[in-house]
Amino acid sequence: MSYRNFRLTTDNDGIAIVTWDMPEKSMNVIDMSVMDELEAIVDAISTDDVIKGAIVTSGKESFSGGADLKMLEALNDPSEMDKVSKGDEAAVRRLFDQTSRLGGIYRQLETCGKPVVAAINGTALGGAFELALRTHVPIQPILLRGSGDALPKRGFVLQGRHPIRVSVLDPIPPESFAGLSAEALSQRVRSTMAKELGES
Repeated sequence: MSYRNFRLTTDNDGIAIVTWDMPEKSMNVIDMSVMDELEAIVDAISTDDVIKGAIVTSGKESFSGGADLKMLEALNDPSEMDKVSKGDEAAVRRLFDQTSRLGGIYRQLETCGKPVVAAINGTALGGAFELALRTHVPIQPILLRGSGDALPKRGFVLQGRHPIRVSVLDPIPPESFAGLSAEALSQRVRSTMAKELGES
C-alpha cells in the first residue's frame, strides 16, 4: 500500500521505518488523512510477520505541530455543536467517534505486541507528543516546573498565563532496571527527578 503522508520501509532485520513527511507542508500536522494512513500503518505493523518492530520519525526539521487547525475547526462546526448540546444522539456519537479515533489508533499501537520507538527531532505538540508517549521507549522522566495552578488535575489544558518549563531528562535504559520490583523502579525514577529538581 502506498501512502501520501508517510513512507514505510522495512530493513533486512524486520525493523519498519515509518517516516512522517507530509507533502507541501513545512510541518507535519494531524488531520483526517494522517489518521487514515496511520491506522493502516499500525495495522500493518501489528499483522505483518515480517515486521519485528518499528521506528516512527519525521522527514522534516521538527516532528509535528499537533492537530491541524482546519480539522479542529471542522470538528467544532456550530450546527453540529448545536445538535450535541440538544442531546441529538447521532451528533453525540459522531463527535465521540471523531474525537476518540486517534486515541484508539494509539492504543492499537501500544498493544500491538511489537516494540515501537519514536525518534523525535524538534517540536512534538499535542497528539504528536502523545504518539511519542504511547511508543515503547525506555523510561524517559519528564519534569514540569512552574505554578501548580496552571496544571489541571486531569488532562493537558493550561489555564491563563502561567510560566511552565518542561525538562526531558536522560532515559533510564531497560538494562538498568532489569529485575527491579515496580516499587523499586518507581523509587529510582523519583530519585532521578528529585535530583534534577534539587540542582535546578
